[in-house]
Amino acid sequence: MYRDTSQSMSLIKFLLLAVLTVFFLLNCRTLAQSTPPCLRLNACPTNTYCAEKPDGTISCIDCDVSCGLGCDGPGPKFCKSCKAGYYKPSTNFHVCTECHVGFYGVNCSKQCRCLNNELCNKTDGFCNSWKCDRGYTGLPYCQDKCPINTFGLDCGFVCHCPVNDNCSNVQGDCSSGKCDADWDGPGCQRRLPKLVLPPRLQSVTCNNITIYWDAFNKSVDIGLDPIKQYNVLYKQITTVSANGKTNWTNYISIDDLHDGRRTFIVSITSGLLQDVDFNFRVDVVGMENDKPLKSTTAGTVSAAIRNTCTVNKPTCS
Repeated sequence: MYRDTSQSMSLIKFLLLAVLTVFFLLNCRTLAQSTPPCLRLNACPTNTYCAEKPDGTISCIDCDVSCGLGCDGPGPKFCKSCKAGYYKPSTNFHVCTECHVGFYGVNCSKQCRCLNNELCNKTDGFCNSWKCDRGYTGLPYCQDKCPINTFGLDCGFVCHCPVNDNCSNVQGDCSSGKCDADWDGPGCQRRLPKLVLPPRLQSVTCNNITIYWDAFNKSVDIGLDPIKQYNVLYKQITTVSANGKTNWTNYISIDDLHDGRRTFIVSITSGLLQDVDFNFRVDVVGMENDKPLKSTTAGTVSAAIRNTCTVNKPTCS
């Protein structure tokens, strides 16, 4: 009796489960049929959007070219995000708009660095001309500044700034507005003229030291002509100013008349202390457009020359 009752209960449970399963499947089918086709999960692949046809089927249409991570409808205003090379301007934040000329990348946040404003690829900045703008390197994208102490086209120029100063990677200008002591001109690219040899001694008598030097020769000396003048300076070897620098005295300036003279001679007859050693130097002043350059570089310093005045007479033994 007990066994018959147990079997009956098992059969009832089986039948009940079968009825519930059929009911669930029928309801799921009804629910699926009632859900719009385009709202069903994964109705269309990425970078397409779903459009329902009159017959109830769907069509997956490509997103606008400006869309980056899919879209919800046609055109650039339905993009979920903008592709590299496009951005959403503040005036029309819902529409992906192509980067302005000279910019590229995600949200058009990077600037093209192609020579002479040549167009770059708006996605990755690729320079079609294969030439970087002045001050930049790293072909073909040209996003790297010139290495330290170089600048200009192809980073082919050397900076000439004072120690601990910064050089513009584009023009070579120094942040301090000054060039290294030996350089001048735009981008500090003009080497100031300088004599290779120091002035030499021709003769010396008490309070009269005569020195000479060779005229500037661009094939031998440093820098470029034409030359405007020569500044003759001297200093007492033992004289040092309060700031620790040597005091030089500008004795005379002599114009270069460009008359073919090969040697210049000057006699220093004032400001000399007796029996004291002096150094001499000649600073060369360059010329541009018939005007002297504002900057000069210190000339090469001579060996010590003594203003000998006291003559030791031999003593009688």
